Amino acid sequence: GLVSWLRREKGKELRRQNPGVSSQKSEFSPSP
Repeated sequence: GLVSWLRREKGKELRRQNPGVSSQKSEFSPSP
């Protein structure tokens, strides 16, 4: 739905600003 889309977009923005936040997500690979 729209809510999940917005949540995903907001998550992308947060990851772009601070990559270390979503290190648990499999889609994001943290640099060693």
